[in-house]
Amino acid sequence: MTIARGLILLLAIPLLGLLGLGYFVNNQLAGIESHGRFMDLQVESLSTLGNILRCYGESRVSVRNYLLAEDQAEQAQAEGVLRGNQAELNRLVTR
Repeated sequence: MTIARGLILLLAIPLLGLLGLGYFVNNQLAGIESHGRFMDLQVESLSTLGNILRCYGESRVSVRNYLLAEDQAEQAQAEGVLRGNQAELNRLVTR
């Protein structure tokens, strides 16, 4: 083997290694990006579930307030809050 061939070989091997490493890093970054998009979707879903639970809890409180109300005005107010919570709950569930 001549010196020229040896130098070409010494130059080609690291370049091939760097190309392989670049390909590997590119694939890993693409996987991380796809997982990131999936996590964004999961965070939004969990947020919606939390809002559904909040509306459900507020509806329970409104029913209790309606049943414990002493006059028609308090019952009407509790019923209005309940209807609002039900509408919000239906909107969140359909989402």
